[in-house]
Amino acid sequence: AEEGHTVGNHTWHHPDMTAISSLDAFREELDSVAERYREITGAEISPYYRPPQGKYSVQNLQMANELGYSTCFWSLA
Repeated sequence: AEEGHTVGNHTWHHPDMTAISSLDAFREELDSVAERYREITGAEISPYYRPPQGKYSVQNLQMANELGYSTCFWSLA
């Protein structure tokens, strides 16, 4: 962050997020990172989320959006 990089959320425990179907459990994974980031930096984490291993479901995308995150993926190209 000090170098100007955008820091997003990648979950606390790095689980297969498709196995998480409750909003509360999903929120806990993201909020744990956001809270720790705030403790360390004094700033809010950027509202970007990248699911571990790139695994996601439509329900997960909706939950991330509901929590104010935009989901980002990557490319090997």
